Parts: sequence; C-alpha cells; structure tokens
Amino acid sequence: MDEPSAQGARSRASTHVRSRTTRSVDGFALLDVLVAISLLGIGTSAALLLHLRASQAVFHAAQSERATTLVRSLHEQLQHDPTLAAALRADGGGGFEADGNSCEPQTETAAMRRWQAKVACELPNATVTWTADKTLLQITLSWGETGHADQPATEPVPERHHLAASLPWPP
Repeated sequence: MDEPSAQGARSRASTHVRSRTTRSVDGFALLDVLVAISLLGIGTSAALLLHLRASQAVFHAAQSERATTLVRSLHEQLQHDPTLAAALRADGGGGFEADGNSCEPQTETAAMRRWQAKVACELPNATVTWTADKTLLQITLSWGETGHADQPATEPVPERHHLAASLPWPP
C-alpha cells in the first residue's frame, strides 16, 4: 500500500508543479503582450514622424519649384521685353517684400509689377532683391514661414529658404 500512496503523492506534486509552470508561462505571455504593444506604439510613432517629415519635404520642394518657375518667367520676360531689361539695368538694384495678404505690385514697370504680383501670390512672405550690372541681373528670393506676433520669443525662428540666380541680359 505504500506504493499507491507514494504514486498519489507524486501525482499531486506533479500537478502542483504543472500548475505553477502554467501560471508562470501565462505571466510571461502577458509580459510579452505588453512588450509587443509598447514596440508597436514606438514603431507607429516613428512611422507618423517619418510621414510628417516627408510631407514637409514635399511642401518645401513644391515651394522651391515655384521659386524656380518665377525666376524663369522673369528671365523669359527679360528676353521678350527690352523695356523691362532697360528699366532694371538702369535701376541698378532693388527689392520688395511680397505680402501674402495682397498681390499689389510696388514697382513702376508694368512687366515687373505683373511678376511681383505673381511672387506675392505664389510665395507669400517672400523677399526679393536684385542687383544689376552691365552683364548680369542677380536675383535672390527668400521665403518661408514667418513668426506670428503672438508667438513666444522662446520658440525657434522659422526656417527661411533662398534661391539665388544670375541671369544674363538679353543680347
């Protein structure tokens, strides 16, 4: 009889050991789920940040393309309008700030006023400067977000982008 009671004791002991093992495995499963959820959250946050940066890069590339197109259109106007070329050459230099709220030109030459209105409408908050000598018209466009009056001084200054072009005078 000693044998059956010993088997029963072993059986109960192995059941007790199995239940402990099952509980610890269940505990690890819960911990695994928590780690997986944490990693999923970190991965999702990284993907969203990457998407935000990509959207910003696309926006800045589109603005650079607009600025390049504007300079090319001015170059074409210089090729076809000798009056504009003569006026800018005589002026020697100048500039304006394009206010995004109004597309009103501020210069005397009609062709330059049209170009300035395009800049004001397509690149709000842009600044345009030019210098002219006997061989080249040098134009610099700067644009970007500007700070708001209610923006705290502790926030970083918004980034400005620049495009500089040297255009030869028409023959």
